Amino acid sequence: MIISIFKDFKIFDAGSKTSVDEIIKKINITSNEVTLNLSRCIIDYPATSILIDKLLSDLAKTRKQSKLVIQTHLNILETLLLHWLFIGSTFFKIDDSKKKNSLEEFKSVINTKLISKKINIQIDIIDKKGVLLKQYTYGQK
Repeated sequence: MIISIFKDFKIFDAGSKTSVDEIIKKINITSNEVTLNLSRCIIDYPATSILIDKLLSDLAKTRKQSKLVIQTHLNILETLLLHWLFIGSTFFKIDDSKKKNSLEEFKSVINTKLISKKINIQIDIIDKKGVLLKQYTYGQK
């Protein structure tokens, strides 16, 4: 299942609570593998993490091994990317105070929860043509 925020919803700002609330109302997860395409979108916490929480919560309900692929064009430091995607997450219980944690500590919080829920996350950094530039994986290896 592919959810393309810009293409499917015509929404540019996935960092806005209003936009995210609108998207969440329209999403119905029907698969244990979901791709969230945030290319060409603004992301910011906590709004983007609310959207991701919805997807992760739905995937956790399947009780099967699941995967969330997040695609973005933002070729930035992994630490910043994780902050923008996951700070404010109720799924991971990550709040602003976690910004002070090291990258490894931050990833440990994410990995521990994902492994317990049988979910993997793959973050793909892609260019304008959809070519993969970088990839990060979390959860079970």
